[in-house]
Amino acid sequence: MGVRVPLGAPVPLFLLFSQPFTYNEEAMAHLTLLLPLVGLGVFWLLPLPLAIPAYLAILLVSVTVYVLALRAMHSTVRTGAEGMAHKVGRVIDAD
Repeated sequence: MGVRVPLGAPVPLFLLFSQPFTYNEEAMAHLTLLLPLVGLGVFWLLPLPLAIPAYLAILLVSVTVYVLALRAMHSTVRTGAEGMAHKVGRVIDAD
């Protein structure tokens, strides 16, 4: 395992380059932000009357994903200690 850094804490530079790359869901999620840029390739591959609707479809999918992501980020926390704020908990088993 590697060195764990608390969430939100600055990461020392030596940690960025000393550990092997592993799959990170957050990094993969950022790839969806590049979808409109990748979609510009349709203008190179297709004639203009076909490229415009194709690019608009890609743009529509991108905007939909962005809106859903923003809603999820700004929704209230439903799990963990943060989800229990100002509520009463009940212990079921205290072994």
